[in-house]
Amino acid sequence: MKKFNIRGQEFDKLVFIHLTKTAGGTLKELVASEASFSPLFVYNLNDWQQYDRQQHNVIYGHPDTWLYGKIGESLDESHDRLAYITFLRHPLTRTISHFYHLVHVDRGPVGERLRSYKDINEFFAKDYHWEFNNYYCKVFSTHSNLRDNQDFEQRVEEARDTIQNKLSFVGFQEYMGLSLLALNSMLNTELRIGSSVNLGSYSYQGISKETLKTIILLNEHDLKLYKLAHRIYLGNEFLKSNGVF
Repeated sequence: MKKFNIRGQEFDKLVFIHLTKTAGGTLKELVASEASFSPLFVYNLNDWQQYDRQQHNVIYGHPDTWLYGKIGESLDESHDRLAYITFLRHPLTRTISHFYHLVHVDRGPVGERLRSYKDINEFFAKDYHWEFNNYYCKVFSTHSNLRDNQDFEQRVEEARDTIQNKLSFVGFQEYMGLSLLALNSMLNTELRIGSSVNLGSYSYQGISKETLKTIILLNEHDLKLYKLAHRIYLGNEFLKSNGVF
């Protein structure tokens, strides 16, 4: 089975962390069509139970109990060397996009609750959903319960450590083409997209300043984390060292 050499380190497998509304659906299609990949797509516990380390060299999925608190580590007792990869999006636009995604697509209790409000402004004035509040810091910490804010200062520091030391690559939805150039150079792959990524059919024009301020305050630490990731993974030194130019 193919090994992956990333910046002088050899890895047995790749783990793509699909964070909601960061062009993960687009990237999933590219991973599925890459000839050198034998992927397992994990979107629930039943999917994870299908993992076969002899067959799969790529794991791709939403963070769930199979991943919580384990980023940067082996996911089973094999001690396979795993390279963790993810894509981010500006926390403000990701939160807005996620809100409308849940309103239009989610048929469970969360979607029903969001649809009970007149619009996005009324929701953020009166209600709360954990995925709209420093989501990146929660996912990238070692805490096993993402939905609460317990020990949050520690979570922020753990998330910063994950971005700097436990991820092999971070791409950006806003710079998808450039990110894929770097990723393809690192992995010797042919992950290619068309000229644009779906940005959604909703409008920003009806979002009030008060709502934007609320979303920014809810994502204060994610904004700092996003800026840190930008500095590391979009800097000239990183791009040059990975053969982009």
